[in-house]
Amino acid sequence: MRKLIREKIDISWSGISVKEYLWKPIQEIHLKKKSTTQLTTQEIDLIYDQVNRIIGERTSVFVPFPSIDTLFEEYEKELEIKR
Repeated sequence: MRKLIREKIDISWSGISVKEYLWKPIQEIHLKKKSTTQLTTQEIDLIYDQVNRIIGERTSVFVPFPSIDTLFEEYEKELEIKR
């Protein structure tokens, strides 16, 4: 993560570090909101798309926002592998 956000310290990837060092700064710049509890569903989608684009451009890894359909498809694939 340090290379991605160009910090001089080593930061481990976790839900909390992503929220604090990636999500919230982008949220504050684009929406002028400090708390994630203030976001609407559309605003969450907007910030997710920004974070995903930035990470994707720098790492070539793009992760689609999870939906019930994609979660179900992943579950079915896991079942197939176990059989």
